[in-house]
Amino acid sequence: MGDTGFEVLTETPMKTSLLDQRGTESGTPDAHSTLINADLQSIIDAWAELPRSVRAGIMALVKAEAGKR
Repeated sequence: MGDTGFEVLTETPMKTSLLDQRGTESGTPDAHSTLINADLQSIIDAWAELPRSVRAGIMALVKAEAGKR
């Protein structure tokens, strides 16, 4: 299978380095430099420990809500 841009990891890191990134090649200034909402950070911190079914449920809720816009 060729490079799809996504890597499936067996382990998800508990912390990400998104806050360390600055902007994009297209010029989006400081795209990831804002603080993450506390509720979202709780989900990020717990994600690796959540059962696959719970993660799938969360993703289904997010996708369903995004489809309403």
